[in-house]
Amino acid sequence: GKVVGLGEAELERQARAYLALRGWHLFEKSRYPWGQGQPDIIAVRNGRCLLIELKAARPGTKLRASQERQKLSLEAAGCTLHILRSLEEVMELVSDAADGIGR
Repeated sequence: GKVVGLGEAELERQARAYLALRGWHLFEKSRYPWGQGQPDIIAVRNGRCLLIELKAARPGTKLRASQERQKLSLEAAGCTLHILRSLEEVMELVSDAADGIGR
């Protein structure tokens, strides 16, 4: 049968739970100052900041115009907006981010 990925809301719920379990501090979306196009998740730990936009793992799912504008603004400020499509990608990002901690 066909494998269907998680919807964005469920993916965000699982990603937030996983990041919290791994000791990342998660900012509440309602407190973000950016308005439209803000990342789904802002997580900080040990001086590292992850900006994450989650997208459903469906063909054709892409950033909205407001999200694309925020991505460009973040990149202009020297930040990376991580666009992830699965919990496994979140886990991989956290593993990579942890590699630099304490060095």
